[in-house]
Amino acid sequence: ETAFQRARAAGAQGVSLSGSGPTLVVFAVQNLDLICHEMLSAFREQGIEASIMKLLPDNEGARVINGGFKIYGLNCTKIR
Repeated sequence: ETAFQRARAAGAQGVSLSGSGPTLVVFAVQNLDLICHEMLSAFREQGIEASIMKLLPDNEGARVINGGFKIYGLNCTKIR
């Protein structure tokens, strides 16, 4: 709950629990570093270890290539 509130207060347009957890999804176009900082701080204050991945949207999605699985467009930055 605190991570949700702090993400919204920092400028996130939306925050949601992804599936059955333990993933939170945040949608934002600005203040990304502040949102990440606030969410990590909220988790750490509760003694919860967390990491954040900043991802860009992808219009093509996952595809099968030569019998293998590859995801395109995951320009990731992982923050701990």
